[in-house]
Amino acid sequence: MNTRRKRRLVAAIAAVGLLATPLITIPAGATPAGDNVVINEASPGAKFVELYNPTDEDIDLAGLHISYYSTAGNPQCPTLGALSGTIAPKGYYLVHMAKDPVAALPEADATWGCGNAVGQNGGFSLSIGAPAAFTGNVDHEAYNVVDYVGLGSHTNFETQAATSSGTSAEKSVNRAAGADTDNNKADFTVADVSPKNSASDPDPTDPPTEPTDPPTDPTDPPTDPPSGEITPIADIQGTGAAS
Repeated sequence: MNTRRKRRLVAAIAAVGLLATPLITIPAGATPAGDNVVINEASPGAKFVELYNPTDEDIDLAGLHISYYSTAGNPQCPTLGALSGTIAPKGYYLVHMAKDPVAALPEADATWGCGNAVGQNGGFSLSIGAPAAFTGNVDHEAYNVVDYVGLGSHTNFETQAATSSGTSAEKSVNRAAGADTDNNKADFTVADVSPKNSASDPDPTDPPTEPTDPPTDPTDPPTDPPSGEITPIADIQGTGAAS
């Protein structure tokens, strides 16, 4: 998606946010600049989607929907999946993609609420309002899509579909460091599941700081008494009778 069209989408989302809430928030709209919320990890087998906030500000999720699209590109249970709350800076938000919370996962920040199966060649969408039906390379502005991930032989995608993690509950597709180049195949790799929710520790913004200088050695070595000199006992005890 070109930069000009993304800017128009961001402006539209900002207008909706100002009408809906008095909070000052960053409008959600995934961009290569890493300045908005993204789908960070998804697993058809483990039934979850993890969102990530790569910015230094809270992002308000009011008005956004998480959705699953069938292999043919049709949104499933499109009236469900409304999100609420915020994602903290460098923080996460976990959605269980099932009718009810999934016991094997960390506690959900939201549950999709649909009983339809989540397949290995499906797609996951983060959109403004309810998801729209479309086919092929997603037009973010036309369909109010913030972020989209198509897997395997899925009909829809951003540039190219990502390699699917299959049906294993131990595998997922993971985005590298929140980077979003609008190319699913380039942005996601298959790895072990690592779902995080809003209670998980945020990513550190900076690596641990190493000492800039080595420990300082004493400036002078310990002073030994001059050799050959003995202090008289009277100088230590004094001249009185008491010792």
